[in-house]
Amino acid sequence: MRKGQPRKKSQHYCLLVNRQAVNYNSDIIKKLTTAIRNHGDNYTIFEPETAFKLLNTSLKAIGAKKWHREVPKAFLQRGKVTTLVACGGDGTVNLVARAGLKANLPVGIFPIGKFNNIARSLNKEITTDSAVQNILKGTYKKIDTGAIGEQLFFGSAAIRFIPEMQKLLAKESLSRFAFRWGQNAKKAVTTIKTEPLIVKIDAFRFEVNPTVLNINLLSNSVGIPISPTSIPDDGQAEIIIDFDSNKININQFIRQLYKEKYIFANEFKLFRGKKISIQPVKGEILYLDGELIVLPNEVLDIEIIDKQLKVIC
Repeated sequence: MRKGQPRKKSQHYCLLVNRQAVNYNSDIIKKLTTAIRNHGDNYTIFEPETAFKLLNTSLKAIGAKKWHREVPKAFLQRGKVTTLVACGGDGTVNLVARAGLKANLPVGIFPIGKFNNIARSLNKEITTDSAVQNILKGTYKKIDTGAIGEQLFFGSAAIRFIPEMQKLLAKESLSRFAFRWGQNAKKAVTTIKTEPLIVKIDAFRFEVNPTVLNINLLSNSVGIPISPTSIPDDGQAEIIIDFDSNKININQFIRQLYKEKYIFANEFKLFRGKKISIQPVKGEILYLDGELIVLPNEVLDIEIIDKQLKVIC
């Protein structure tokens, strides 16, 4: 008798869907679920109403938190979750990734947000069709994780310029033209009030009065490849700083970055490090993987931790 091929073990994809995502619609999600079903695999969809519920549901799905009610029977019948899929933008990816990191599970990204910085940093193409193919293929790479207290991030954190740029672009559609990005950057800068900061990167300490201060694990923030030389898995962050806010040409900087032609040298400098400390920052707005948070303390301590996230790409 000829031996048959061993049957492929079915995967169980847990889809965490943000229905408030800019590009959400039920047909796009159906495209993904149909592909999973046609591939012979299982899926469960959760559509939490808030960020808090999305994180909690992600943790329940991996068994790290108890269900308040009885566990859905169909969810149990599909077997243990093998992949978490974040259907949304960077904020959604961040919350699902926290559960993925805890359970050491791969996280797929179905990019239906506005900027999709994390997906854009890791993939040449970020269409929903290419995302479906990547998720089913299941090939992943490990990327670094940053920690600010108990808050984790996987793409970038920033103060001053990037938060203001995010607020400005929230009201506009994204342009394909570099000159338009430069114009928006010039507008965003006018809203920033700079004060001197003390910055420490590992053992290197200096005083600076910047407009731009980014800590990037991946290249993109608010749709701009602001740190094009980022190495996703080297255990260090890329820190981008301008040393004199009065001398910078933000318009030209952003235009050249958008066209991927900027070389860090004079006005803007790029450092690498594992531990970063910035002070005083109380009241400043922190950009953290697309979310904006008012900082309650004077000191912002950031560390690249040893645990890395598996991201399907």
